[in-house]
Amino acid sequence: MIDILGTILPLIIYLLLIILLVVVIILGIKVVIVMDRVNQITIDVENKIASFNKLFNIFNITSNAIDGIIDKYSRYFYKTNNLNRREDED
Repeated sequence: MIDILGTILPLIIYLLLIILLVVVIILGIKVVIVMDRVNQITIDVENKIASFNKLFNIFNITSNAIDGIIDKYSRYFYKTNNLNRREDED
């Protein structure tokens, strides 16, 4: 009985180790495939963000120009209003 267990038990352990090795190899291949897909998705997202950055830069330039124009006219009206008040006070 002990002789049979001494020969069969290592065979069962080797068989289980071979099965485990095959499963680990298959999972490793699947992980590589998933990582490749994640990399492609990341590249696509980066490209879309870059296109949005261009759009946001256009908005930023436009808002800066509008802000400059409004600031220029508000200073002009502030100065003319102050001049009118000073003339009224005199």
